Parts: sequence; structure tokens; C-alpha cells
Amino acid sequence: MSNKNIQSNKIITFMRISMLIFLSILIFYPPYARGLFFTKELLPFHIMSFGLFLVFVIYKFIIKDDVIFKAPIDYAAAGLVVAYFLPILFSQTAHIRDAIAELLKYINYFVMYLIIRDMVKSRKELLVLLNVMLVSAIGMALIGIDAGAGEKLARVIERAVSIIPGVEYRIFGTISGGRINSMIQYSNTLAAYLMAAFMVSNGLMLYVKNRYAKHLYAGTSFILLLTFIFTYSRGAWLLMPIAYLVFILMLRKVHTIIEALFYGGAVGLVVLPAIPLFFRYLEAESARGIWLVTFGGAMLAIILSFIIGLLVELLKKVSKKKLVIVGVIGVGLLVAAASTLLSVALRVEEPVEFINETESNRWRTVDKVIDGIQGDRKYTFTYDAETVHSEANENHWAYRIIISSIDAKNEQETLLQVNDLELEEDVITFTTLQETEKINIRIQNVYVSTAVTLQNAVLTDNESSEEQLVLFRYRYIPNSLVRRFNAINLESSSADARFAFYKDGVDMIKDYPIIGAGGGAWGAMYFMYQSYMYWSNQTHNYFMQLWIEVGTIGLLMIIAFMGLFLFALYRYHKKVSKEESGIILLAAFAAGVFALLAHSAIDFDLTLAALSLMLWQLIAFAMVVVNEKETFTANRYAIITVGGLGIIVFAFSISLQSGYLNGQDGVKYIREQQIDKAITYFEKAVRRDPFNASYHMDLGRIYQDTAMMESDGRRHVVDREQFDKAEELVKRAIKLEPYNSQLYAHAASFMMRIGQVDISLDYIEKSIEVQPLRTQNYQQKAQAYFQLAVSYLNAQRYEEGEEKLKQILEMPRVMREINQRIERPISLNSETVDMIEKADYLLSNYKEADGIDRFNRMAFHAYLDGDTRSRGVPDTWSLSNHSGAQLKTMMTDNQGLMIINEREGLARIHSRRFDLTPNTKYVLQIKAKGWLENDNHLRVRVLSTRGQSTQLNVSEIELKEEFGQYEYEFETTDDIKDGQQYLRFEFRGSGDEYVEILGATIYKAVGQ
Repeated sequence: MSNKNIQSNKIITFMRISMLIFLSILIFYPPYARGLFFTKELLPFHIMSFGLFLVFVIYKFIIKDDVIFKAPIDYAAAGLVVAYFLPILFSQTAHIRDAIAELLKYINYFVMYLIIRDMVKSRKELLVLLNVMLVSAIGMALIGIDAGAGEKLARVIERAVSIIPGVEYRIFGTISGGRINSMIQYSNTLAAYLMAAFMVSNGLMLYVKNRYAKHLYAGTSFILLLTFIFTYSRGAWLLMPIAYLVFILMLRKVHTIIEALFYGGAVGLVVLPAIPLFFRYLEAESARGIWLVTFGGAMLAIILSFIIGLLVELLKKVSKKKLVIVGVIGVGLLVAAASTLLSVALRVEEPVEFINETESNRWRTVDKVIDGIQGDRKYTFTYDAETVHSEANENHWAYRIIISSIDAKNEQETLLQVNDLELEEDVITFTTLQETEKINIRIQNVYVSTAVTLQNAVLTDNESSEEQLVLFRYRYIPNSLVRRFNAINLESSSADARFAFYKDGVDMIKDYPIIGAGGGAWGAMYFMYQSYMYWSNQTHNYFMQLWIEVGTIGLLMIIAFMGLFLFALYRYHKKVSKEESGIILLAAFAAGVFALLAHSAIDFDLTLAALSLMLWQLIAFAMVVVNEKETFTANRYAIITVGGLGIIVFAFSISLQSGYLNGQDGVKYIREQQIDKAITYFEKAVRRDPFNASYHMDLGRIYQDTAMMESDGRRHVVDREQFDKAEELVKRAIKLEPYNSQLYAHAASFMMRIGQVDISLDYIEKSIEVQPLRTQNYQQKAQAYFQLAVSYLNAQRYEEGEEKLKQILEMPRVMREINQRIERPISLNSETVDMIEKADYLLSNYKEADGIDRFNRMAFHAYLDGDTRSRGVPDTWSLSNHSGAQLKTMMTDNQGLMIINEREGLARIHSRRFDLTPNTKYVLQIKAKGWLENDNHLRVRVLSTRGQSTQLNVSEIELKEEFGQYEYEFETTDDIKDGQQYLRFEFRGSGDEYVEILGATIYKAVGQ
């Protein structure tokens, strides 16, 4: 061989080894970059990944391997990338920047898939990459555990990374509410990730021949499973046994199946007793205890795995028939042992113990929901309680018990509430409601120097005498774990929300059925389709979100991709008769892919690029094992074309990253009031990332501020070119994000400031159109229209002013129509209501001689036709029944409020909160009529929640059957606070009596 060829081979070998090393890094680190969910971490990964792809193409060009696609599945994978490009190509994107971002992500997944598919040539190389993936997952689990142990490991990692010049790395948000999030920062997604990694770990435990490595995988599986449990992901808990069943069913030999069950069962048996210990140390914030359970449990799993390994070796000598019998018995024993442990744990009680030794009252509560309760039946609740009462206050109870009925709609109603001072013994008898299906028993403690220890609780059905033990706390099972498990049902709030997402998603699909509305379409448009007001940028269903984004074409591509993956596994399973090791790996990959896809059907896991990368990598690993190749014609021009496309996406990613960094610098300089520098960096950001609407809007605002100056109380344009640029930038931002309600709101404010009134109003209407359930949009409209109305009236353009005021008064009607078609009604906020009240008063009184003067002195005006939720009372008002009252309210044809009290108790109607000034005289005017017998009277109060409560008390207003005007003067005290006052009407009833209020207004007295 010539020296030239030797040198060439060295270069090729060096390139290949370097690519595999860099590939290992790209497989390892994505979860540590917050799962690559955010632009800050995702764009640098794109640059590295596409850079590796370019080297990969060059490598193939050098070795004259011109075939890029080697199997039909490769075309399906490429088809999914094309599907994300089509909405961009045909200008059918709801959010162009997000559509580009999703396209780049899918190109990245495809690139990583191709590199692994092509570069990994041996099982040894495959094993190295799998271990890299597994070590990454173990690190994720340990960082999550470390969060509960004081985050010392996190600080060590941060200091180690900070050695790299210019790199700042912070680990935060790794545990929340006792749920482990790790660096992925979302516990449900972490659960899916750990579940897939657990399948890989179990596969490697069966695959490797080295006994020490084999048993080490038992330790890693323990750590992964323990962390998985404490993500408290209910969906993942349900899917884990199914995913493991997929793993078992993919195996072929009986011996391997039994070995898998024994090893997996051993890990599970060690995890079960570790759970309560880990939870106790987690609650106690004992770092030593947490790490003792983690590593002690891992070591115990390794030891047990070693023993099982010896048993497995003995079983190899057993015949297949006997092996099946032994396997069934072994699995039965494992299940029996686990069931026994769980049964015992579910019956061992930890007493409820509340001790308040602090210096202030503090609420502590424990709940227990009991199913299978009969309606309209008497029950008796008995228990043993030891109490300590406060010596300082004998009226302070040690504990309180509240028993509530729960119906089929999960709505609760209190059956009784009693404290220990009201009980002669620890026995409570109560009767359920007709619609009761469950009950909730709540125990509470609050007062200083009180304590209670409660145990041995029993609920007895008085009719059947059937008793059941009521355990509020378990000694060996974390109560948080039990609560999460009990919450697994289709009636939970999270399930209800997901059903709403799916329903609204179907409506989107109907509007964009073929190629979809582009990446990020759900997040951009869901406000237009939502069936009630919720906030969720993700559908929590990968397949529906993909269908919305890339239409039926894209959905068919993902089905083809996954279908061809399964077909490749089937062909390999059927074709290979002796080679079991490949089957083991494929079983692990299939189970991991199932875990990720199945959980993504109920959550947004695959929105995190790290999880999607893991999915595509597992499929690529499977294709390496299958080694499925078809005969495709090599084409030198094809690889050159692919290389050219690689250069484009590589350069484009660098441009976007530059835009992001310049945008961040621009924001920094705005905060520092260095406007010239901010302009420079935002101009760069707009050039490097021309699809980002926020850069255009921010730069437009700066241009506007620098192009205008204020003098004589008015703003004047001093730089027309800059001013025109500002307007163009804002309009361009709107075109980039045509469904962004808040962007329209910002644009409307911008246009109003520069005097473009009609355009501003159009933008306000558009903001309502694209997000009709956001109450702030109506607030902006009300404020803009009111300001215009006032300016028109001041300019004696009365018709235009009245028109704007009437449009404000139309808002409650519009909101009522919206509420009739959505599942959960919304209300106008108090700021909007304030504008409506002012508009109502001004429209009716501005022509009167003292109308404007009274308007300027007005502190509150009741607009009673503001009932948008069909409750019979204005949105911001409330009702309360006291002492047996039963209120009934309705809106009248003359926009008044009719109030009927059908019982003799005291009924109360509360207005919204408003502002009164301390030490100020006010006048209250009321217009009302009514009929009250038996010397009943209407009572009116002006109250304050801060300072002296009663500011005005009129106890006897004798109403007539015709509307009359009633006027009362009062002076506020000096201790009230603005925004904490309200009006209250009270009266007792007897059935036929009524009160109708037509108006109520509070003014400052003349001269105040």
C-alpha cells in the first residue's frame, strides 16, 4: 500500500472515530440542557448537530459511499421532515418562526437518525452509544435525587462546568412539591424519559455476558425506577407495566423471558421497601438518608441480581417444559411477595399527629376520600383521639372534622362540621345526601399550643352494619404517593382539560386538514378555538399536535415511519432463528419507543427535543441491529445536494443563534437605558432572525421613542424616517404572528400613540377576534373607546362620542353570547366594568347642566345590566344568604336588578369594590322600588374591608311600588384604604316580597 493510501486511511479512521466521539456527546448532553426545550439551548445544539452532519457527508464523499437512504423507513423519516416544510412552502403557517423552529428540530432528528444508522458498524460501537445514553439517564436521576438531598452534587457540576471559558451553567428547578423534575424540569416528561431508559437498562442487563457488568445494570435499573416513582407521574405509572410487558413479549426464548422476569422482579422487590424510606428522608431533608437509600438500594439490587444470576445458570440445565413451570412458580412467588408487602403496607396505620408548638396559628389538614358510599343513608364515624388544649384560651379546639358529600360530578357539599369541644365522645353520626357517591373526611388543627393524635378510625354503615377501616396515613407508603395514585381517573381536572384540548384540536384539524398550519400552530391559534379559558401551549397529545401542525400528510408520514419500524422488527424476529442477543436489544428498543410514544399521547414529552432525539436514536439503534438494506442506486449528485442542504441549515442555524444573542443584548441595553446600543443590537437581531416578531416590535418601540419628543403636553415627530421605520416594523410583526392577541394589543397601543386611531381600533378588534376569552382585551377596548368618547364630547362631536360610549355598553351583551357557547363562562374584569359604569353614566348625563361636574365627582356607579354569566346579578357583584335566607335575583327589562328573598332570613347583595378617600364627604343616590310587608325595610350600607367597617348605615328605607330616588350623605373615616369599599343591600323576606334597584351612584359632596 502506498504512503498516500496509508495517510488517507489514517485520515478516514480519524474522521470516523472523531464523529463517533462527537456523536456520543450529542447523545449524552441534551437532557442536561433543560431537555432542549428553550431556544437558548436548542440553537447551539442545532449548530453542533448540523456541523457533525456536514462532516458526515464529507466523510461519505471521501470514501465514495454515495447512498444516503438505505431502507424504506429512511424515506418515511424524510417524509416527516418534508411535511413540516410544506406549510412554510405554501405560506400556511399560523406562526412562521415556530414553524421554522419545528422544521429545524425535525431536520435535526432526521440527521441524528441518519448518522447513527450509517456510522455504527458493530455491536461494540452500538453498546458504547447505548451506555452513553444510559449514563446520561443515570446522571439525570441522580441530579433529581440530589435536589432533595441539598443540591450539593448540582453545585459540584456547576463549578466543574464553569471551568470552560464563557460558560455559565445553573442547575435549578430539579424538584418541586416533592416531585422530582431533574434538569428536564417537568416531572411527567422526566418519567417518560426514565421509563425508556429503564427499558434500555433491562435490555443491557440481559444482553451483556460479563457477569459484573450484568449485575451493575441491576443497580442502574434500581436508581432509574426509584427516581421514576418519585416523579409522581400517574400516566407513566400506568404505562410502566405495559411497556415492560412489551419488552417481555418481544423476547423469544423461554429461558430469556424467565431471566428477564427474575431480574426485573428483583429490582422491583428492592424498590418497594425503599420507597417509604426514601420518602421519610426526603421529608426530613436528610441528605445522608437519601443517598443511603439510593446507593444502598442499588447495591442490594446488585447482590440480589448476582444470586439470581446463579439461579439462572442452574436453570439453563432444565428442560423447556420444566423451565416454564419454574418460571411460572418464580413469577408467582415474586408477585405473591410483592402483593403481601403491599397488602401489609396498606393496613399498617400511621396516626394523624398535629402538634402546634409555634407562636402563631397554623393550619394543618389531612383528607381521606372514601368510595362506595350510599346516598340518603346514616353512617357512624368512630376513632380514638388524644388531645392537648391551650391553657391560654379554653375555646380553642384541638381538632376539627369536616365531612363532605361528593356526587357524580365530583362536586362537594358539606354534611357536617364539628370540633372536639362540641363532642362528648369520639363518635360522629351523619346522613348522606341522595346524590352522594363518595365522602371526604377532613381533619384539621390550627391553634397555638394545641395537639391531636388520631387513629383507629372506622366508618360504619348503620343500615348494613358493614365496617371499613379508615387510614388517613400509612406507615410504610408515602401518603403523597397514595394520593397521586387515587387521583388516577377520567374525571380529574387534568383529564377534563385534556379532553377539552382534544375537542378544540379536532376543530383546528377541520380547518387545516391537508398540510396543517405549521409547527407551533396549536400554541399560536388555540385561543381562537378553546371551549373555555385555559392556558396551554401544548395539546398534551403528540399525535394530535402533529396532525394540527402538518395535517393528514404528516400524520400519514409518522404512521408510515412507525409502521416500517415495527415491520423491520417483525422481519428480523421472524428471519433470525438462533441469534437471541439482537432480539434482546430490539425488545429493549421497542419497549423504550413504546414508552415514549404512549406517554406522549397524554402529555407533551416529545415537544422537548431531548425526548424526541431519544426516540429517533432508539429507532436508529434498532435499524443498526436489523441492518435492513435495500438496493438503491448510488448517485454522486445526490450526496452533493444533501451536503448543500446541510450547509444551508447549518448557516441558517448560526444566523438564528446570532439573532438570539443580539436580541438578548438589545434587551440588556434597554434595561440599562443605553438606547443607541439597544438599537444597534436589535437591528442585528432583525437581520439575523427576520422571522421573530418580538425583535421587530421591540425595535419599533425604540424607534418610536427616539423619533418623537414631547412639548406643550403633546408628542411631535422629530425624525420622520425613524418614525416611518417604527410603523413598518410593527406592521411586519403583526404579519409574522397574525394570531398573537397580545401583539395586536401592543400594536394598538403603538398606533394610538402615533395618532393612527382607526388602525389602532382595528388592531384592538383583531386582538379580541383571535383571543375572545381574554378579558384584558375587552379592558383595552373599553379604555380606548372611552378615551376617544371623552375627546369627542370635549370637541363637541357628540354623535361620535355617543357612538363610542354605546359600543362600550355593548360589551356585556357580546360576553353573554360568548358564554352561551363555551363550557365555562368568563366575566368582564373590574377595570372593564369600571369603564362600562362610567360610559353608562356619561351617556345618560353629559347633556345635563351639572352632568360633567357630577361625573368628575363620581366614585361609583352601578351598571346593573352587566350580567354576562346569566347568574341574575352583575358579574362583579355577589350574593349571600344569612340566617335561613334564600335569594333569587334576575335582570329586568329596564336594566334593573330584581331581588326576591323567599325566606325570612337576611339576604345580602354586595357590589364590586371601589375607591373612597378617607375623611371625605360623599352622597349616595339610589333609585329603587319594591313591596315589603310586615314592617320589613330595605337596608343599605357602605362598608370598608380596611379601617372602620361601616361608613354608612341606612337601616330603614320604605320603598314604594313606583321608582323613587333616595339620597344619603356620609363622611368616611380616616382609617380606610382605597379600593376596599363596597355597597351592600339587605332585607328580610317572606316569599312574595321584592326589591328592584334601578341605579346606585356615589359622588363626592360638592366642595370636596
